[in-house]
Amino acid sequence: MAQEAFFDSDYLTLSFDPDDGYVWAKWKGMPSPDNMKAGTEKYLDAFAEYNTGKIMIDMSTVKGTFTAINDWLVGNWTPRALKAGMKAAAMIHPEDVFTKFAMNKLNDQYEKGPKSFGLRQFGDREEGRAWLKAY
Repeated sequence: MAQEAFFDSDYLTLSFDPDDGYVWAKWKGMPSPDNMKAGTEKYLDAFAEYNTGKIMIDMSTVKGTFTAINDWLVGNWTPRALKAGMKAAAMIHPEDVFTKFAMNKLNDQYEKGPKSFGLRQFGDREEGRAWLKAY
């Protein structure tokens, strides 16, 4: 599974999987709220660059919480992501209990809103990959 590199920093690596047509977002360490915002903005650039609306978000090794930006993600970033063509986001479960809490709170916020894109959590990349193929 050869991937095309797109963006790399100490908190996030983005690449594109040309075989399955999705952006792969591998979060690292303990990203700050500003880093989380900057990283999700890079998703939009990758959607445009690769003409895709599918993303796999790997939070498995992230530590800490990002609940401080959940409202921004839902109310500000998501409408712009939908305009950019986002169709589906597969999220890989974090091991860290605080990150898992933040991810579950974010999913709860999305569940309460309009169902405008596919969103599911998975235990590993292969499960998420199989699900993304449906989009």
